[in-house]
Amino acid sequence: MVRPVRLARVRGVAVALLALGLTGPAGAERLSEPELARLEREAESRPRPALESLTARLKGVSEPGERAQLLNVRAGALIYLSELDEARGVLAEAEEAARRASMPLEVATTSLHRATILFRTSDYGEAYVEVSRAIQAFGELGAKRRLARASSRAFTILTQLGDYERALAFGERALALAEEAGDSFSRGAYLSNMAYFHYRKQEYDRMLDYAKRALAAYEAVGE
Repeated sequence: MVRPVRLARVRGVAVALLALGLTGPAGAERLSEPELARLEREAESRPRPALESLTARLKGVSEPGERAQLLNVRAGALIYLSELDEARGVLAEAEEAARRASMPLEVATTSLHRATILFRTSDYGEAYVEVSRAIQAFGELGAKRRLARASSRAFTILTQLGDYERALAFGERALALAEEAGDSFSRGAYLSNMAYFHYRKQEYDRMLDYAKRALAAYEAVGE
């Protein structure tokens, strides 16, 4: 007669712990994809205040998965501010936290950020190796928003290398994914990249068309 009561109490405690997020990684709170997207937009459009906010927020976070997410966003803000040495250190910490938390999505995001750093330092061959890793992982994980970002980075790298045919395929893929998701902010960035692509090819009418479309996309989201 006693056993059913004790089992019921154990079940009740387990449910309560799950609700409170106290049972370890399975119940740990991590940022949702929409919240991550919002933070990444802030890091891109207003990197300095975003960096200050992220630094303060990280002080109260110990769970490896959430730390990996926030550290990746922080690295992005540092890259936009051209503080590349510090960004490299943050990415090393982010990758370690992501591996401890078994979060391949965040591990792949560190590859994407490293590709951007390598692109910014004109190491285009290694940048393409890193972004290719990210593209493969995002594709396998079905992470379309991040796949769009990685495709756009591959586009800019290949454009810089003069590999226009492959670059265009990646640029169109990034645009299609942004349009499918209704992501006007990213769409503006990808359209701007396409404008640069046509500038490199001295196709100035097409360049101007993409630049106008990029402006309209940014205006639509108040940027």
